[in-house]
Amino acid sequence: MLLLSSFAFAQNDSLLTGDDLFWNNLLEENLTEADESGLSEGLESQPVDPLDLNKATLEDLLRIPFLSYQDAKLILEYRKTSGIFFSPNELYMVKGIPKPLIQNVLPFLFVSSYKVKSTTSSTLKATPELIPIPDIDFRSRMQSNSLFYKALNSKNYSGSPIRLYNRLKVMHKGVYQLGFILEKDPGEKSFTDFSSFHLSINSLKPFTTVVFGDYNLESGQGLALWSPYGFLREGSAVSSFHMQERSIRPYLSSDENSFLRGAAISLSLSSFSLSAFYSNNFRDANTDTASGKVVSFYTSGYHRTYTELQKKDKLREVLFGTKMDYTVDDLLTVGALLYRSEFSRSFLEESPLSLSGNSFNMMSLYWKVFLESVFISGEAAYAMKKPAFTGSLELILTDNISALVQLRHIESGFPSMHSFFSGSTSGCLREETGVYGGINIKTLSGTIEVFYDQFKKQKAQTILPASGHKFGISYSHCPMENLKLKLRYRNGDEEICDLSGSSSALSFRQSRSYKADIQYNFSAPVFIRFHAGLNRFQAPLSPIVEKGFIIFEETGFSREMLSLSARIACFKTDSYNSRIFQTEYDTPGNLVSFPLFGQGVKWYINCRFRILSGIQASMKYSETYLSKTKASSPGTYSPEEENSSFSLQLDVKL
Repeated sequence: MLLLSSFAFAQNDSLLTGDDLFWNNLLEENLTEADESGLSEGLESQPVDPLDLNKATLEDLLRIPFLSYQDAKLILEYRKTSGIFFSPNELYMVKGIPKPLIQNVLPFLFVSSYKVKSTTSSTLKATPELIPIPDIDFRSRMQSNSLFYKALNSKNYSGSPIRLYNRLKVMHKGVYQLGFILEKDPGEKSFTDFSSFHLSINSLKPFTTVVFGDYNLESGQGLALWSPYGFLREGSAVSSFHMQERSIRPYLSSDENSFLRGAAISLSLSSFSLSAFYSNNFRDANTDTASGKVVSFYTSGYHRTYTELQKKDKLREVLFGTKMDYTVDDLLTVGALLYRSEFSRSFLEESPLSLSGNSFNMMSLYWKVFLESVFISGEAAYAMKKPAFTGSLELILTDNISALVQLRHIESGFPSMHSFFSGSTSGCLREETGVYGGINIKTLSGTIEVFYDQFKKQKAQTILPASGHKFGISYSHCPMENLKLKLRYRNGDEEICDLSGSSSALSFRQSRSYKADIQYNFSAPVFIRFHAGLNRFQAPLSPIVEKGFIIFEETGFSREMLSLSARIACFKTDSYNSRIFQTEYDTPGNLVSFPLFGQGVKWYINCRFRILSGIQASMKYSETYLSKTKASSPGTYSPEEENSSFSLQLDVKL
């Protein structure tokens, strides 16, 4: 995934590197092959806002990554019996929550200040704010890579090899937010190849939210409608599975595909919430030259050559609908969604897309039930005469053991262009039927998580179904106050459908992965981290097992005005198939992932420094050196012997 994307920090004005490591570890857990180039998008979209521990509801807490239903219940029970929290660090006093988990969730939490009433100043009144002064948040980022320059020399790219990103937010105390984004990719000529605008108002009575421009809307469990980003199952066997919607949110990413453009409103009446939304947006697409029908979506976002420019804005989509929810706090949420999507072109019947004609209607029912020791969630959707269903049951078995069971069925032909779902392929909605089970066991010697997933796929282009399974186990522990240890094993044996153009074939793949991570924080603001990973890959119908290995060491420190970190990694893979993904924290709001293959060394240094109050500069420089290799798999390419990259970013908050 990662479901990446660029996930925003709950506290992104800090120079502390510990928070950076948390995000790095989080997205490493969620990394899949689909995230090879997309992890740097989406971090700007703020999936989790910081929560006030004394006001957060059960559903609020469940939006925090890795926090299970059992953990959220323990926090609320402690607050109920002990009174208000005076500091987020008070979570260490909540029995049953492991220290590593608390360290991970602290960046998402704060405690509001409570003042005792003074009898001598009761007659004094606060002076109203005559002229509301907005907060300004500006970010400008420049990225350059030697591979971009080589590509410009070898291909007909007319634009600059530099990637540029600029974002401006003007907001006032949660009342309104005005946002602009301008972005260009390497090789693109236009400096405004992608532009985005939004205006979000949160106090325009009687509405709770009004958004104009670009936005996302999340509903249910992601079957019918969701934003392009979320936290996926790979990070946790239990807690990462339930999707926690955020309803209407302004769009802040530079991903050029998955957002709505128009207007949306929401209205709350007692326990009911009603939303209405409209979108009129263009999508890039590949079309059939003879009929003009859509063959597939073009999702890379690159518009560098004449051919790529011909795919830009090829398809218009008009989408409109409504959503209604009924909520009983910390007990029940049920809702319904209905929308219609119309396209300016029809879809080619032979295309691999699960679409036909030029329109479809989507209906969805979803639910969440919170009981003493049980959390039930699910969604049932129906579109184009095709059903989709998912249902999850999380159980608190004992004070230290929780488990989850999930059933899912996605009919072949169900339209999934606006979906985000944690099935066998995390983040992507695929036609399949599956059963998933996971368990979390907390002991004095650490936390153990185990999951098993059995599924069967059915593609419209194939006669036979494809089936497979996934198994994983992880162990995490803090044997010392400043020492973290995590071990992880993943095993997948599955038959997969390999679509190439209009043809399809079944193939068999075996994969194994082993990871070990050790992090030590010194008494001073200094940390050191060691990581080792091993991949095993068996190609279809081949007795050969290909391996990939990586080991890296990372160290850094943080002061009030300066933060530095550096990493050096050594890797070796037998082929591109056994490539190793390395997730790197780049500049604030930008996490990147690279597939490493061949044999070589990669190092980088990351620096951030505060120029003035509210003004911060960040930069990163990296180099990769590889031994001379040849492409060892058909259809793959040989890695460059040497490449370098540089990022520079300026953040201004006034």
